[in-house]
Parts: sequence; structure tokens; C-alpha cells
Amino acid sequence: MKHLFKIIFIIVIILGLTSCGPKGHRKGKHGGHGHGHGGKSEYKLLTKNDIQNLGDHSFDVNNGTEEQYETAANLSGTVEEIQKKTEGLWPRMAKGTVYNVVDSRLNITENENFLIFETNNIPKHVLTRTNPNEATPKNYSFYIPKNPKLLEVPYKITEKTQEIGIALNGVVIAGPYDSQDKIAPYNRVVDECSSHADPQGMYHYHFSPMCIKNSKGNALGVNPLNQIGWSFDGFKIFGLADRKKHMPAIDNCNGHSHDGDYHYHATIDYPFFMGCYKAEPQNSNFEQKKRRMNKQYKDKRNE
Repeated sequence: MKHLFKIIFIIVIILGLTSCGPKGHRKGKHGGHGHGHGGKSEYKLLTKNDIQNLGDHSFDVNNGTEEQYETAANLSGTVEEIQKKTEGLWPRMAKGTVYNVVDSRLNITENENFLIFETNNIPKHVLTRTNPNEATPKNYSFYIPKNPKLLEVPYKITEKTQEIGIALNGVVIAGPYDSQDKIAPYNRVVDECSSHADPQGMYHYHFSPMCIKNSKGNALGVNPLNQIGWSFDGFKIFGLADRKKHMPAIDNCNGHSHDGDYHYHATIDYPFFMGCYKAEPQNSNFEQKKRRMNKQYKDKRNE
């Protein structure tokens, strides 16, 4: 009996040595964050060594702890309060898994009142995923007002506002919140293009789009002088700006005027694109995803 207990004790010791390891080094601990998508993923988070600089910006994504990101994702309050509590905290990015879908389709026309973007919402740049979702082609038509007029009181962008603008390549620019009503760039891990797809296959950018390039191969999103897209209220969206340095001062809607010409900027910090609209947005633009989901539901019921 004593001999049997000795054998059992040795087996327990061996199992303990093989199953334990330094905290944080088990499978999945360093693979990114799968919040809202079925648990932890296996994606490699980007570091300073992956990209040294983005234009004039020091590249420092993933610079917070898990606890800091969780706290930041759940913040509420004014724009200034959220910015103060998240000062210096960059979004989260990882190297995604490459996949392919159909070719990009974008047709831009105009009438007296609008620029009209007819798009399948698929970019020309590489597609990768950092969640289980993959982009699927859509049939979106976005109307961008040609003569926006500044409002006395800005139009609020809420936690429920998913699409807020369109990039020059015809891809949706998303608001600062995700489907869980949390601050998306802190709650989610986007890919190297600052993007991912939602469960319905809607591809979108949560941060300045790093993979959009001009004819010279330069990334448009890293330079505050480059236009990267259009807001649904008709004002242009320009590339990544440091709100502490870029002048005139960037306001709560994430924009400012130069010689009477108002425009927005992508920023490192909240709200990342627009925090509110300075002009009246075209309401039909917000209905693209909802209309398509309703149509798919009706088609399925009629099968």
C-alpha cells in the first residue's frame, strides 16, 4: 500500500509539471483579444518593432494592459472626460489571417445635391481577419451632401450609430462604438489596415485606414494633409492628426476650420473619426445595413 501511494504521488508531481507554466504564456494568452467573438484568438499583436513610424506619429498600438483596455472600452461621459482618462492609449491591432473575396466595385457619380457612392464595400487592398468574420460583398449607395451647412448645435453620434462615413475606396467608416455599445478600438482588435468585418460581413474601418495608398504607394491615412474619406454630413475626413499639435485646435466633433473650410480628422484617440456631425447628415446613409438585413430576412422567408 505504501508503494502504491508513492507511485500515485510521483504521477501527480509529473502531471503538475507538464500542465503548469509561467503565467501568461499558455496557449492563447498572447494571441490577441476575442471580445464578443467566442473567446481568445491566436493573432499576433503588433508592436513598435513591426512599424516604427506612421507618418509623423510614433507607432505605439497595444500599449495598454488588458485591464486598461477593458476599463477604457466601458467608459462614458463627455469627449473631454474620455480623452483625459485614455490619454496616451493607442488602439489595438494584430496581424490578421489573409483571405480573398470578390473584387472591389465602386462607382462614383453626382447630381446637383450629392456625390453618390455605389459600392460593394470591398477594398482593393489585402483583406485579413482578426475575428471569425469575413467581408461579404454588399450593395450600398451612400449620398454625400455637396453643400453642407454648419449647424448651431452639432448632430449627435450615439452608441447605436455604426456607419458614420465612407472612405475614398468605398468602404464604410465606423463610429467609435461597437455592437456591445463599448468603445470599439479598445474593446476590439483590428488588423493592420485598421479594419475588420462584423457578423453580417460588413467590412469597416475603426481607425485611420492604413492600407489606402495613393498612386505613389504612400499611405494616405497617416498624413493629416490627405483626404481619406467623406463624412455623411458632406464634410471631408482627413488623415491621422495629433490633437495636441495640429492647429487650429480640433473640436469635440474631431474637426476644425481652415480659412472657413471645415473638415474632420482621424485621430489616435477617442472618437477616432467623428464624435458628432457639424452639419446635417443624409439619413438614408444610416439605413444601408438595416435595409439589406431586412431584405435578406424577407428573401429567406419567401424561399
